[in-house]
Amino acid sequence: MVDVNSHTLDRLHELLTDGTRFYPRYLPSLNSDHLPMTLCAIAGLGGDIDTCVTYRNDYKSVLHEVPKELPIVDWRQGIGRSDMYPSLLAWFRGQVAEKGIESVVTAYLPEFISSLALEAFHPIIRLGYAIDFQSESETAAALAYLVSSHHDVPIDNRRTIDLGDRIQSQATIGPRIYEATGFTQRILELVNGDEYPVGSATDLHACADTAFDLYRTTRNFFALHMVTATHAVRICSKLIDTKLAVAALTGGLLAAHRIVGCPRIDRFNPLPISDQLDREHAYKYTWTCLSEFRHYQDNKYADEIRQIRQVDFSYHNPAILAQIPDAVNPSVL
Repeated sequence: MVDVNSHTLDRLHELLTDGTRFYPRYLPSLNSDHLPMTLCAIAGLGGDIDTCVTYRNDYKSVLHEVPKELPIVDWRQGIGRSDMYPSLLAWFRGQVAEKGIESVVTAYLPEFISSLALEAFHPIIRLGYAIDFQSESETAAALAYLVSSHHDVPIDNRRTIDLGDRIQSQATIGPRIYEATGFTQRILELVNGDEYPVGSATDLHACADTAFDLYRTTRNFFALHMVTATHAVRICSKLIDTKLAVAALTGGLLAAHRIVGCPRIDRFNPLPISDQLDREHAYKYTWTCLSEFRHYQDNKYADEIRQIRQVDFSYHNPAILAQIPDAVNPSVL
């Protein structure tokens, strides 16, 4: 669990609970709601609750509310059906209230983790944040999002591969031409064409290294989600079989690499961080870098945070990024 003072955590939980009244996607783009993840990231980086409230008030105008519905009798009727999200949300609220976060995640996540790359990894990222910040309401919302967007995706946790080598092999083959345009639709195109990659990296650290190096090589928007997803899966893996989590993440990272064009990784020549990175992704990415640095003690994450401190983000409402030098304990970096 994150180290946030009890008052801030209590107020954060109130904001997260209020946020579950919104759908996990917003119109007309159907982009994923980043509000809960961003609020957690701001609090984790040391931002005060007023900064969280200001951000919430600014961001929520793009969201729309979920109608109140009773839980379905058979929750499995909602698998893979986005229209059933409200009923699944009610179902998982009841499950978490009755059994607690750990028991519910342990019971339900293993069946659905194989499709973690769908929705550009957002359901699993939300779930990782929910567990880390111990939010019951957000755990229910993340699981409802994961289940309502689920499709059967192949997974193989018996065959160990060198993830870095496989990424470079895909880069040698080069990009694939897709009929679909969206990220999830392209994932499903790989699945339906029996082209979805499988295998298991040696461990979560190998996944984290590969995703991080890929993002720094490309600064690709979807590659950033590969980094924040590896962080989230590390949190989730504490509650399920780690081999299963690593295999699901391995397939997701390989598939995402194919979708972003199969670039070759050059870990020795990272690109600079763009000042066009929007607020929610900048907060999330910074929080991931700090969390992964604390876990792995790898200075490359610290280097990213130092670079973020130096970028002139042209936000109309700057908020926490301007506070990073003060928000992060100097003894950490």
